[in-house]
Amino acid sequence: MYAAGRELLGLDPGACLVVDDDPQLVLAAIRLGHHGVALTRGGEPTPAAVPAIRSLDELPPIVNGAP
Repeated sequence: MYAAGRELLGLDPGACLVVDDDPQLVLAAIRLGHHGVALTRGGEPTPAAVPAIRSLDELPPIVNGAP
């Protein structure tokens, strides 16, 4: 679904950020070349390749390109 949506919008994978509460779906998006972050409100563990945030308040620096 990530690739199909990106293609419909005419975007490169690197121009897309996927945010989901399922770390495995975020990992799938990352493997497709998208940027991704898991929303783990309860602090659930995520795979090492999946960045995580605990609140949407943490999202603006990621969107704005902060490390």
